[in-house]
Amino acid sequence: MDSSNNEVIRDFPFFKVYKDGTIERCTTMEPALPGLDPDTGVQSKDVVVSPETGVKARIFVPKIDGPHQRLPLLIHYHGGGFCLGSALDMPFKRFLTSLVVKANIVAITIDYRLAPEHHLPIAHEDSWAGLEWVASHSYGQGPEPLLNRHADFGRVFLAGESAGANIAHYVAVQVGAKYMCSLNIVGTLMVHPFFGEQKLDEMYAYMCPTSSGFEKDPILNPALDPNLKMMRSDRVLVCVAEKDGLRNRGVYYYETLKKMMDSSESEIAHDFPPYFKVYKDGRVERYRAFPCVDAGLDSTTGVQSKDVMISPETGVKARIFLPKINSPGQKLPLLVHYHGGAFCLGSAFGVMFNNFLTSLVSQANIIAISVDYRLAPEHPLPIAYDDSWAGLQWVAAHSNGLGPEPWLNEHADLGRVFLAGESAGANIAHYLAVQAGATKLASIKIDGLLIVHPFFGVKEPHELYKYMCPGSSGSDDDPKLNPAVDPNLKNIAGDRVLVCVAEIDGLRNRGVAYYETLAKSEWGGNVEFYETPGEDHCFHMFTPDSEKVGPFIEKMVHFISNA
Repeated sequence: MDSSNNEVIRDFPFFKVYKDGTIERCTTMEPALPGLDPDTGVQSKDVVVSPETGVKARIFVPKIDGPHQRLPLLIHYHGGGFCLGSALDMPFKRFLTSLVVKANIVAITIDYRLAPEHHLPIAHEDSWAGLEWVASHSYGQGPEPLLNRHADFGRVFLAGESAGANIAHYVAVQVGAKYMCSLNIVGTLMVHPFFGEQKLDEMYAYMCPTSSGFEKDPILNPALDPNLKMMRSDRVLVCVAEKDGLRNRGVYYYETLKKMMDSSESEIAHDFPPYFKVYKDGRVERYRAFPCVDAGLDSTTGVQSKDVMISPETGVKARIFLPKINSPGQKLPLLVHYHGGAFCLGSAFGVMFNNFLTSLVSQANIIAISVDYRLAPEHPLPIAYDDSWAGLQWVAAHSNGLGPEPWLNEHADLGRVFLAGESAGANIAHYLAVQAGATKLASIKIDGLLIVHPFFGVKEPHELYKYMCPGSSGSDDDPKLNPAVDPNLKNIAGDRVLVCVAEIDGLRNRGVAYYETLAKSEWGGNVEFYETPGEDHCFHMFTPDSEKVGPFIEKMVHFISNA
Protein backbone atom coordinates (compact mmCIF):
# COMPACT_ATOMS: atom_id res chain seq x y z
CA MET A 1 0.00 0.00 0.00
CA ASP A 2 1.32 3.43 -0.90
CA SER A 3 2.37 4.96 2.39
CA SER A 4 1.48 8.40 1.05
CA ASN A 5 -2.18 7.37 1.15
CA ASN A 6 -1.89 7.02 4.91
CA GLU A 7 -0.82 10.62 5.25
CA VAL A 8 -3.14 12.66 7.47
CA ILE A 9 -4.12 15.80 5.59
CA ARG A 10 -6.58 17.20 8.17
CA ASP A 11 -6.49 16.47 11.88
CA PHE A 12 -9.48 17.71 13.88
CA PRO A 13 -10.51 17.02 17.48
CA PHE A 14 -13.27 14.62 16.38
CA PHE A 15 -11.82 12.98 13.26
CA LYS A 16 -8.84 12.71 10.91
CA VAL A 17 -8.92 12.86 7.14
CA TYR A 18 -6.36 10.82 5.20
CA LYS A 19 -5.00 11.58 1.78
CA ASP A 20 -6.96 8.68 0.24
CA GLY A 21 -10.19 10.14 1.63
CA THR A 22 -10.52 7.76 4.55
CA ILE A 23 -12.15 9.24 7.65
CA GLU A 24 -10.97 8.04 11.06
CA ARG A 25 -13.14 9.11 14.00
CA CYS A 26 -11.56 9.69 17.39
CA THR A 27 -14.21 7.64 19.14
CA THR A 28 -17.15 5.41 18.47
CA MET A 29 -20.16 4.56 20.58
CA GLU A 30 -21.56 1.15 21.35
CA PRO A 31 -24.55 0.36 19.13
CA ALA A 32 -27.74 -0.93 20.76
CA LEU A 33 -30.41 -3.14 19.25
CA PRO A 34 -34.07 -2.13 19.52
CA GLY A 35 -36.53 -4.19 21.53
CA LEU A 36 -38.31 -4.45 24.86
CA ASP A 37 -36.56 -2.98 27.88
CA PRO A 38 -37.40 -5.43 30.70
CA ASP A 39 -36.85 -2.91 33.49
CA THR A 40 -39.18 -0.18 32.19
CA GLY A 41 -41.47 -1.93 29.71
CA VAL A 42 -40.46 0.57 27.02
CA GLN A 43 -40.46 -0.89 23.52
CA SER A 44 -38.25 0.42 20.73
CA LYS A 45 -38.19 -0.33 17.03
CA ASP A 46 -36.26 0.96 14.03
CA VAL A 47 -37.96 2.39 10.94
CA VAL A 48 -36.77 3.69 7.58
CA VAL A 49 -37.56 7.36 7.12
CA SER A 50 -36.19 7.66 3.58
CA PRO A 51 -35.26 4.68 1.39
CA GLU A 52 -33.56 7.12 -1.00
CA THR A 53 -31.08 8.45 1.57
CA GLY A 54 -31.06 5.48 3.94
CA VAL A 55 -32.03 7.68 6.89
CA LYS A 56 -33.57 5.69 9.73
CA ALA A 57 -35.11 6.46 13.09
CA ARG A 58 -35.80 4.68 16.35
CA ILE A 59 -39.19 4.88 18.04
CA PHE A 60 -39.71 4.43 21.80
CA VAL A 61 -43.14 3.64 23.25
CA PRO A 62 -43.91 3.17 26.96
CA LYS A 63 -46.49 0.76 28.33
CA ILE A 64 -49.85 1.63 26.75
CA ASP A 65 -52.99 1.53 28.90
CA GLY A 66 -55.47 1.15 26.05
CA PRO A 67 -55.59 0.74 22.25
CA HIS A 68 -56.54 4.39 21.74
CA GLN A 69 -54.23 6.01 24.32
CA ARG A 70 -52.36 8.96 22.83
CA LEU A 71 -49.26 10.43 24.41
CA PRO A 72 -47.12 13.50 23.78
CA LEU A 73 -44.48 12.96 21.11
CA LEU A 74 -40.82 13.94 21.50
CA ILE A 75 -38.72 14.20 18.33
CA HIS A 76 -35.03 13.89 19.24
CA TYR A 77 -31.82 14.74 17.38
CA HIS A 78 -28.62 13.28 18.82
CA GLY A 79 -25.43 15.16 19.56
CA GLY A 80 -21.91 14.39 18.40
CA GLY A 81 -20.54 17.44 16.63
CA PHE A 82 -22.55 16.51 13.48
CA CYS A 83 -19.89 13.85 12.83
CA LEU A 84 -20.06 11.31 15.66
CA GLY A 85 -22.61 8.88 16.99
CA SER A 86 -25.90 7.45 15.86
CA ALA A 87 -29.48 7.56 17.05
CA LEU A 88 -29.12 3.79 17.35
CA ASP A 89 -26.25 3.93 19.89
CA MET A 90 -26.46 2.83 23.50
CA PRO A 91 -26.11 6.25 25.24
CA PHE A 92 -29.11 7.66 23.39
CA LYS A 93 -31.15 4.48 23.90
CA ARG A 94 -30.54 4.61 27.65
CA PHE A 95 -31.39 8.30 27.87
CA LEU A 96 -34.56 8.13 25.77
CA THR A 97 -35.78 4.93 27.44
CA SER A 98 -35.49 6.67 30.80
CA LEU A 99 -37.14 9.87 29.58
CA VAL A 100 -39.98 8.03 27.87
CA VAL A 101 -40.93 6.05 30.96
CA LYS A 102 -40.62 8.99 33.38
CA ALA A 103 -42.46 11.51 31.18
CA ASN A 104 -44.92 8.93 29.76
CA ILE A 105 -44.34 10.01 26.18
CA VAL A 106 -43.62 8.51 22.79
CA ALA A 107 -40.19 9.42 21.37
CA ILE A 108 -38.53 9.14 17.99
CA THR A 109 -34.87 9.90 17.32
CA ILE A 110 -33.70 10.62 13.78
CA ASP A 111 -30.47 8.98 12.58
CA TYR A 112 -29.29 11.71 10.20
CA ARG A 113 -26.24 11.22 7.98
CA LEU A 114 -22.92 12.37 9.40
CA ALA A 115 -20.30 14.84 8.23
CA PRO A 116 -17.72 15.04 6.80
CA GLU A 117 -18.77 12.27 4.37
CA HIS A 118 -22.08 14.11 4.04
CA HIS A 119 -21.40 17.82 4.19
CA LEU A 120 -23.62 20.04 6.28
CA PRO A 121 -26.39 21.05 5.99
CA ILE A 122 -27.28 17.45 5.00
CA ALA A 123 -27.74 16.57 8.69
CA HIS A 124 -30.26 19.41 8.98
CA GLU A 125 -32.02 18.38 5.76
CA ASP A 126 -32.25 14.75 6.90
CA SER A 127 -33.65 15.91 10.21
CA TRP A 128 -36.29 18.04 8.48
CA ALA A 129 -37.18 15.05 6.28
CA GLY A 130 -37.59 13.05 9.47
CA LEU A 131 -40.02 15.63 10.82
CA GLU A 132 -42.00 15.55 7.58
CA TRP A 133 -42.14 11.75 7.82
CA VAL A 134 -43.46 12.03 11.36
CA ALA A 135 -46.01 14.64 10.24
CA SER A 136 -47.36 12.24 7.63
CA HIS A 137 -48.87 10.30 10.56
CA SER A 138 -50.74 13.27 12.02
CA TYR A 139 -54.13 12.05 10.86
CA GLY A 140 -53.61 8.37 11.51
CA GLN A 141 -52.63 7.43 7.97
CA GLY A 142 -48.82 7.27 8.04
CA PRO A 143 -46.69 4.17 7.43
CA GLU A 144 -45.91 3.44 11.11
CA PRO A 145 -48.79 2.03 13.22
CA LEU A 146 -47.23 2.99 16.58
CA LEU A 147 -47.31 6.68 15.63
CA ASN A 148 -50.75 6.45 14.03
CA ARG A 149 -52.25 4.94 17.16
CA HIS A 150 -50.40 6.43 20.10
CA ALA A 151 -48.74 9.77 19.22
CA ASP A 152 -50.60 12.97 20.05
CA PHE A 153 -49.60 15.35 17.26
CA GLY A 154 -51.18 18.24 19.11
CA ARG A 155 -48.47 17.86 21.80
CA VAL A 156 -45.10 17.60 20.09
CA PHE A 157 -41.71 18.44 21.59
CA LEU A 158 -38.40 18.87 19.76
CA ALA A 159 -35.23 18.00 21.63
CA GLY A 160 -31.52 17.59 21.17
CA GLU A 161 -28.18 17.90 22.88
CA SER A 162 -25.13 19.75 21.55
CA ALA A 163 -25.22 19.55 17.74
CA GLY A 164 -28.63 17.88 18.07
CA ALA A 165 -29.91 20.96 19.90
CA ASN A 166 -28.67 23.08 16.99
CA ILE A 167 -30.71 20.85 14.67
CA ALA A 168 -33.79 20.98 16.93
CA HIS A 169 -33.69 24.79 16.81
CA TYR A 170 -33.28 24.75 13.01
CA VAL A 171 -36.26 22.43 12.62
CA ALA A 172 -38.45 24.56 14.91
CA VAL A 173 -37.72 27.61 12.77
CA GLN A 174 -38.40 25.72 9.55
CA VAL A 175 -41.77 24.53 10.86
CA GLY A 176 -42.84 28.15 11.15
CA ALA A 177 -41.11 29.44 8.03
CA LYS A 178 -42.62 26.68 5.87
CA TYR A 179 -46.03 26.92 7.53
CA MET A 180 -46.09 23.27 8.53
CA CYS A 181 -49.11 23.06 10.79
CA SER A 182 -49.81 19.35 10.94
CA LEU A 183 -47.73 19.21 14.13
CA ASN A 184 -48.30 21.44 17.13
CA ILE A 185 -44.85 22.13 18.61
CA VAL A 186 -45.58 22.88 22.25
CA GLY A 187 -41.97 22.92 23.41
CA THR A 188 -38.30 22.64 22.47
CA LEU A 189 -35.65 21.23 24.80
CA MET A 190 -32.22 22.68 24.01
CA VAL A 191 -29.58 20.80 25.99
CA HIS A 192 -26.02 22.21 26.01
CA PRO A 193 -26.54 23.62 22.50
CA PHE A 194 -23.75 24.05 19.97
CA PHE A 195 -23.89 27.38 18.12
CA GLY A 196 -20.25 27.74 17.10
CA GLU A 197 -17.83 30.39 18.21
CA GLN A 198 -17.18 33.98 17.20
CA LYS A 199 -14.15 32.75 15.27
CA LEU A 200 -15.11 30.20 12.62
CA ASP A 201 -14.25 26.74 13.85
CA GLU A 202 -11.97 25.01 11.31
CA MET A 203 -13.63 21.64 11.83
CA TYR A 204 -17.09 23.14 11.25
CA ALA A 205 -15.81 24.96 8.17
CA TYR A 206 -14.53 21.65 6.81
CA MET A 207 -17.85 19.90 7.49
CA CYS A 208 -19.88 22.80 6.08
CA PRO A 209 -17.89 24.34 3.19
CA THR A 210 -20.70 26.79 2.41
CA SER A 211 -20.72 28.33 5.89
CA SER A 212 -19.65 31.96 6.05
CA GLY A 213 -18.96 31.88 9.77
CA PHE A 214 -20.54 33.17 12.94
CA GLU A 215 -21.10 36.70 11.69
CA LYS A 216 -23.16 35.58 8.67
CA ASP A 217 -24.39 32.00 9.17
CA PRO A 218 -27.79 31.80 10.94
CA ILE A 219 -27.25 28.11 11.70
CA LEU A 220 -24.35 29.18 13.94
CA ASN A 221 -25.87 32.46 15.07
CA PRO A 222 -29.69 32.40 15.33
CA ALA A 223 -29.74 36.15 16.02
CA LEU A 224 -28.99 36.65 12.30
CA ASP A 225 -31.89 34.52 11.11
CA PRO A 226 -34.70 36.64 9.60
CA ASN A 227 -37.05 33.71 10.22
CA LEU A 228 -36.24 33.46 13.93
CA LYS A 229 -39.51 35.18 14.87
CA MET A 230 -41.37 32.41 13.02
CA MET A 231 -39.93 29.71 15.27
CA ARG A 232 -42.76 27.32 16.11
CA SER A 233 -42.57 26.45 19.77
CA ASP A 234 -44.77 27.66 22.59
CA ARG A 235 -41.97 27.17 25.11
CA VAL A 236 -38.21 26.66 24.99
CA LEU A 237 -36.05 25.18 27.74
CA VAL A 238 -32.35 26.05 27.39
CA CYS A 239 -30.02 23.90 29.51
CA VAL A 240 -26.34 24.73 30.05
CA ALA A 241 -23.58 23.24 32.23
CA GLU A 242 -21.37 25.53 34.30
CA LYS A 243 -18.02 24.16 33.11
CA ASP A 244 -19.07 23.45 29.52
CA GLY A 245 -17.03 25.34 26.93
CA LEU A 246 -20.32 25.91 25.06
CA ARG A 247 -22.02 27.45 28.11
CA ASN A 248 -21.70 31.08 27.01
CA ARG A 249 -23.12 30.33 23.58
CA GLY A 250 -26.08 28.62 25.24
CA VAL A 251 -26.65 31.67 27.43
CA TYR A 252 -26.40 33.92 24.36
CA TYR A 253 -29.01 31.77 22.60
CA TYR A 254 -31.34 32.06 25.60
CA GLU A 255 -30.92 35.84 25.66
CA THR A 256 -31.51 36.07 21.91
CA LEU A 257 -34.79 34.17 22.20
CA LYS A 258 -35.91 36.12 25.25
CA LYS A 259 -35.26 39.42 23.50
CA MET A 260 -37.24 38.24 20.49
CA MET A 261 -40.12 36.99 22.64
CA ASP A 262 -40.23 40.32 24.44
CA SER A 263 -40.49 42.31 21.20
CA SER A 264 -43.91 43.75 20.38
CA GLU A 265 -44.18 42.10 16.98
CA SER A 266 -44.01 38.67 18.62
CA GLU A 267 -46.59 39.54 21.26
CA ILE A 268 -49.69 37.36 21.05
CA ALA A 269 -52.83 39.45 20.76
CA HIS A 270 -55.33 36.57 20.68
CA ASP A 271 -54.82 32.89 21.44
CA PHE A 272 -57.39 30.19 20.69
CA PRO A 273 -55.73 26.81 21.26
CA PRO A 274 -55.87 24.30 19.65
CA TYR A 275 -56.88 26.35 16.60
CA PHE A 276 -54.77 29.47 16.06
CA LYS A 277 -53.06 32.44 17.63
CA VAL A 278 -52.94 36.00 16.30
CA TYR A 279 -49.87 38.16 16.89
CA LYS A 280 -49.87 41.87 17.48
CA ASP A 281 -48.39 42.44 14.01
CA GLY A 282 -51.39 40.63 12.46
CA ARG A 283 -49.75 37.28 11.73
CA VAL A 284 -51.96 34.23 12.16
CA GLU A 285 -50.29 31.02 13.32
CA ARG A 286 -52.32 27.84 13.30
CA TYR A 287 -51.65 25.15 15.84
CA ARG A 288 -52.10 22.47 13.21
CA ALA A 289 -53.41 21.87 9.72
CA PHE A 290 -54.57 19.05 7.52
CA PRO A 291 -51.86 17.61 5.23
CA CYS A 292 -52.99 17.85 1.62
CA VAL A 293 -52.83 15.35 -1.22
CA ASP A 294 -52.97 15.82 -4.97
CA ALA A 295 -56.02 14.80 -6.95
CA GLY A 296 -55.77 11.75 -9.21
CA LEU A 297 -56.73 8.10 -9.60
CA ASP A 298 -57.12 5.97 -6.49
CA SER A 299 -55.78 2.59 -7.58
CA THR A 300 -57.63 0.65 -4.88
CA THR A 301 -61.16 1.89 -5.60
CA GLY A 302 -60.85 3.23 -9.14
CA VAL A 303 -62.23 6.58 -7.94
CA GLN A 304 -60.85 9.55 -9.87
CA SER A 305 -60.58 13.05 -8.45
CA LYS A 306 -59.84 16.42 -10.01
CA ASP A 307 -59.66 20.01 -8.79
CA VAL A 308 -61.77 22.77 -10.33
CA MET A 309 -62.01 26.53 -9.97
CA ILE A 310 -65.31 27.75 -8.55
CA SER A 311 -64.59 31.47 -8.50
CA PRO A 312 -61.54 33.12 -10.09
CA GLU A 313 -62.43 36.30 -8.20
CA THR A 314 -62.14 34.74 -4.75
CA GLY A 315 -59.85 31.83 -5.62
CA VAL A 316 -62.30 29.30 -4.21
CA LYS A 317 -61.78 25.82 -5.63
CA ALA A 318 -63.33 22.40 -5.19
CA ARG A 319 -62.40 18.75 -5.59
CA ILE A 320 -64.67 16.38 -7.54
CA PHE A 321 -64.70 12.60 -6.98
CA LEU A 322 -65.97 10.29 -9.71
CA PRO A 323 -66.41 6.50 -9.27
CA LYS A 324 -66.00 3.96 -12.04
CA ILE A 325 -68.54 4.78 -14.76
CA ASN A 326 -70.25 1.85 -16.47
CA SER A 327 -71.60 3.76 -19.47
CA PRO A 328 -71.15 7.20 -21.06
CA GLY A 329 -74.61 8.42 -20.08
CA GLN A 330 -74.72 7.00 -16.55
CA LYS A 331 -76.07 9.52 -14.02
CA LEU A 332 -75.34 9.21 -10.30
CA PRO A 333 -76.48 11.04 -7.16
CA LEU A 334 -74.32 14.02 -6.22
CA LEU A 335 -73.04 14.71 -2.72
CA VAL A 336 -71.88 18.29 -2.02
CA HIS A 337 -69.47 18.21 0.93
CA TYR A 338 -68.17 20.90 3.29
CA HIS A 339 -65.13 19.99 5.38
CA GLY A 340 -64.75 20.44 9.11
CA GLY A 341 -62.06 22.34 10.97
CA ALA A 342 -63.84 24.97 13.09
CA PHE A 343 -64.06 27.29 10.06
CA CYS A 344 -60.34 28.03 10.49
CA LEU A 345 -58.47 24.78 9.78
CA GLY A 346 -58.23 22.29 6.97
CA SER A 347 -58.90 22.13 3.28
CA ALA A 348 -61.06 20.17 0.87
CA PHE A 349 -57.73 18.85 -0.43
CA GLY A 350 -56.72 17.41 2.96
CA VAL A 351 -55.62 13.78 3.12
CA MET A 352 -58.28 12.63 5.54
CA PHE A 353 -61.14 14.32 3.68
CA ASN A 354 -59.80 12.94 0.41
CA ASN A 355 -59.63 9.41 1.83
CA PHE A 356 -63.06 9.60 3.45
CA LEU A 357 -64.80 10.86 0.31
CA THR A 358 -62.97 8.36 -1.89
CA SER A 359 -64.31 5.58 0.32
CA LEU A 360 -67.85 6.99 0.46
CA VAL A 361 -68.00 7.60 -3.30
CA SER A 362 -66.85 4.06 -4.00
CA GLN A 363 -69.25 2.40 -1.55
CA ALA A 364 -72.33 4.55 -2.27
CA ASN A 365 -71.66 4.79 -6.03
CA ILE A 366 -72.12 8.54 -6.10
CA ILE A 367 -70.29 11.62 -7.34
CA ALA A 368 -69.00 14.00 -4.67
CA ILE A 369 -67.69 17.54 -4.72
CA SER A 370 -65.99 19.16 -1.72
CA VAL A 371 -65.87 22.96 -1.65
CA ASP A 372 -62.63 24.55 -0.41
CA TYR A 373 -64.07 27.67 1.22
CA ARG A 374 -61.78 30.39 2.58
CA LEU A 375 -60.79 30.15 6.23
CA ALA A 376 -61.22 32.46 9.19
CA PRO A 377 -59.78 34.50 10.79
CA GLU A 378 -58.04 35.91 7.69
CA HIS A 379 -61.45 35.75 6.00
CA PRO A 380 -63.99 36.50 8.75
CA LEU A 381 -67.28 34.66 8.82
CA PRO A 382 -69.72 34.63 7.09
CA ILE A 383 -67.23 34.37 4.18
CA ALA A 384 -67.02 30.58 4.58
CA TYR A 385 -70.82 30.43 4.28
CA ASP A 386 -70.79 32.77 1.28
CA ASP A 387 -68.09 30.73 -0.49
CA SER A 388 -69.99 27.53 0.21
CA TRP A 389 -73.21 29.03 -1.17
CA ALA A 390 -71.30 30.15 -4.26
CA GLY A 391 -70.08 26.56 -4.60
CA LEU A 392 -73.64 25.23 -4.50
CA GLN A 393 -74.73 27.78 -7.10
CA TRP A 394 -71.79 26.75 -9.30
CA VAL A 395 -72.99 23.14 -9.04
CA ALA A 396 -76.53 24.24 -9.92
CA ALA A 397 -75.20 25.89 -13.09
CA HIS A 398 -74.75 22.37 -14.50
CA SER A 399 -78.45 21.46 -14.23
CA ASN A 400 -79.05 21.91 -17.96
CA GLY A 401 -75.89 20.02 -18.90
CA LEU A 402 -74.13 23.19 -20.02
CA GLY A 403 -72.00 23.98 -16.98
CA PRO A 404 -68.20 24.42 -17.07
CA GLU A 405 -67.36 20.94 -15.71
CA PRO A 406 -67.89 17.91 -18.01
CA TRP A 407 -67.94 15.37 -15.15
CA LEU A 408 -70.98 17.09 -13.63
CA ASN A 409 -72.66 17.70 -17.00
CA GLU A 410 -72.33 14.07 -18.03
CA HIS A 411 -72.70 12.07 -14.83
CA ALA A 412 -74.27 14.09 -11.98
CA ASP A 413 -77.99 13.64 -11.37
CA LEU A 414 -78.92 17.07 -10.03
CA GLY A 415 -82.36 15.74 -9.18
CA ARG A 416 -80.69 13.66 -6.43
CA VAL A 417 -78.40 15.99 -4.47
CA PHE A 418 -77.19 15.53 -0.90
CA LEU A 419 -75.49 18.13 1.27
CA ALA A 420 -73.00 16.82 3.81
CA GLY A 421 -70.39 17.97 6.27
CA GLU A 422 -68.73 17.19 9.58
CA SER A 423 -68.35 19.56 12.54
CA ALA A 424 -68.18 23.12 11.16
CA GLY A 425 -68.86 21.65 7.72
CA ALA A 426 -72.13 20.19 9.05
CA ASN A 427 -73.06 23.67 10.28
CA ILE A 428 -72.43 25.00 6.77
CA ALA A 429 -74.41 22.18 5.13
CA HIS A 430 -77.41 22.98 7.35
CA TYR A 431 -77.12 26.71 6.60
CA LEU A 432 -77.08 26.07 2.85
CA ALA A 433 -80.10 23.77 3.02
CA VAL A 434 -82.02 26.55 4.76
CA GLN A 435 -80.85 29.12 2.20
CA ALA A 436 -81.72 26.82 -0.71
CA GLY A 437 -85.25 26.43 0.63
CA ALA A 438 -85.71 30.07 1.56
CA THR A 439 -84.50 31.34 -1.83
CA LYS A 440 -86.25 28.61 -3.84
CA LEU A 441 -83.07 27.29 -5.49
CA ALA A 442 -84.99 25.33 -8.12
CA SER A 443 -82.32 24.16 -10.56
CA ILE A 444 -81.30 21.27 -8.29
CA LYS A 445 -83.30 19.00 -5.98
CA ILE A 446 -81.83 18.42 -2.55
CA ASP A 447 -82.89 14.97 -1.41
CA GLY A 448 -81.23 14.95 1.98
CA LEU A 449 -78.62 16.18 4.44
CA LEU A 450 -75.90 14.23 6.23
CA ILE A 451 -75.08 16.21 9.38
CA VAL A 452 -72.07 14.59 11.06
CA HIS A 453 -70.95 15.59 14.59
CA PRO A 454 -72.27 19.11 13.97
CA PHE A 455 -70.91 22.26 15.54
CA PHE A 456 -73.70 24.54 16.73
CA GLY A 457 -71.87 26.44 19.42
CA VAL A 458 -72.64 26.28 23.13
CA LYS A 459 -75.15 28.05 25.36
CA GLU A 460 -72.55 30.49 26.66
CA PRO A 461 -70.97 33.02 24.25
CA HIS A 462 -68.45 31.17 22.07
CA GLU A 463 -65.38 33.42 22.11
CA LEU A 464 -63.65 31.74 19.16
CA TYR A 465 -66.75 32.05 16.97
CA LYS A 466 -67.24 35.67 18.06
CA TYR A 467 -63.67 36.47 17.02
CA MET A 468 -64.02 34.74 13.65
CA CYS A 469 -67.48 36.22 13.05
CA PRO A 470 -67.43 39.81 14.37
CA GLY A 471 -71.13 40.26 13.56
CA SER A 472 -72.19 37.39 15.81
CA SER A 473 -72.96 37.39 19.52
CA GLY A 474 -71.50 33.89 19.66
CA SER A 475 -74.59 32.85 21.61
CA ASP A 476 -77.91 31.09 21.16
CA ASP A 477 -79.56 34.14 19.60
CA ASP A 478 -77.48 33.56 16.42
CA PRO A 479 -79.43 31.21 14.08
CA LYS A 480 -76.15 29.90 12.64
CA LEU A 481 -75.31 28.59 16.11
CA ASN A 482 -78.85 27.75 17.20
CA PRO A 483 -81.17 26.62 14.39
CA ALA A 484 -84.11 26.69 16.82
CA VAL A 485 -84.24 30.51 16.58
CA ASP A 486 -84.08 30.59 12.77
CA PRO A 487 -87.44 31.73 11.33
CA ASN A 488 -86.51 30.05 8.03
CA LEU A 489 -85.91 26.61 9.57
CA LYS A 490 -89.26 25.36 8.25
CA ASN A 491 -88.03 26.09 4.70
CA ILE A 492 -85.07 23.73 4.88
CA ALA A 493 -84.55 22.02 1.52
CA GLY A 494 -84.61 18.25 1.43
CA ASP A 495 -87.06 15.69 2.75
CA ARG A 496 -84.62 13.74 4.93
CA VAL A 497 -81.84 14.52 7.39
CA LEU A 498 -79.40 12.10 9.02
CA VAL A 499 -77.89 13.48 12.23
CA CYS A 500 -74.81 11.60 13.47
CA VAL A 501 -73.23 12.07 16.89
CA ALA A 502 -70.43 10.34 18.82
CA GLU A 503 -70.98 9.31 22.44
CA ILE A 504 -67.97 11.01 24.02
CA ASP A 505 -67.86 14.03 21.68
CA GLY A 506 -68.07 17.35 23.52
CA LEU A 507 -70.47 18.51 20.80
CA ARG A 508 -72.79 15.52 21.22
CA ASN A 509 -75.51 17.31 23.19
CA ARG A 510 -75.77 20.11 20.66
CA GLY A 511 -76.12 17.49 17.93
CA VAL A 512 -78.92 15.83 19.88
CA ALA A 513 -80.59 19.22 20.37
CA TYR A 514 -80.39 19.83 16.61
CA TYR A 515 -82.05 16.48 15.93
CA GLU A 516 -84.83 17.25 18.43
CA THR A 517 -85.31 20.75 17.00
CA LEU A 518 -85.82 19.37 13.50
CA ALA A 519 -88.11 16.59 14.73
CA LYS A 520 -90.58 19.02 16.31
CA SER A 521 -90.23 21.87 13.79
CA GLU A 522 -92.69 22.87 11.06
CA TRP A 523 -90.29 21.57 8.41
CA GLY A 524 -92.24 18.34 7.96
CA GLY A 525 -89.44 16.10 6.72
CA ASN A 526 -88.03 12.92 8.20
CA VAL A 527 -85.02 13.14 10.53
CA GLU A 528 -82.92 10.11 11.54
CA PHE A 529 -80.49 9.84 14.44
CA TYR A 530 -77.32 7.72 14.60
CA GLU A 531 -74.96 7.57 17.58
CA THR A 532 -71.58 5.84 17.64
CA PRO A 533 -70.87 4.48 21.14
CA GLY A 534 -67.48 5.01 22.74
CA GLU A 535 -66.13 7.34 20.05
CA ASP A 536 -65.09 10.99 19.97
CA HIS A 537 -65.48 13.88 17.57
CA CYS A 538 -64.94 12.99 13.90
CA PHE A 539 -63.41 9.65 14.87
CA HIS A 540 -63.86 8.40 11.31
CA MET A 541 -61.35 11.05 10.18
CA PHE A 542 -58.83 10.86 13.01
CA THR A 543 -58.87 7.09 13.60
CA PRO A 544 -59.87 5.61 10.23
CA ASP A 545 -58.78 2.14 11.33
CA SER A 546 -61.37 2.04 14.12
CA GLU A 547 -63.71 -0.94 13.87
CA LYS A 548 -66.64 1.48 14.17
CA VAL A 549 -65.83 3.38 10.98
CA GLY A 550 -67.21 0.62 8.76
CA PRO A 551 -70.72 0.58 10.28
CA PHE A 552 -70.74 4.38 10.33
CA ILE A 553 -70.02 4.64 6.60
CA GLU A 554 -72.53 1.86 5.93
CA LYS A 555 -75.20 3.97 7.66
CA MET A 556 -74.38 6.93 5.40
CA VAL A 557 -74.44 4.71 2.30
CA HIS A 558 -77.80 3.26 3.35
CA PHE A 559 -79.23 6.75 3.90
CA ILE A 560 -78.12 7.87 0.43
CA SER A 561 -79.26 4.69 -1.30
CA ASN A 562 -82.77 4.88 0.17
CA ALA A 563 -83.50 8.35 -1.17
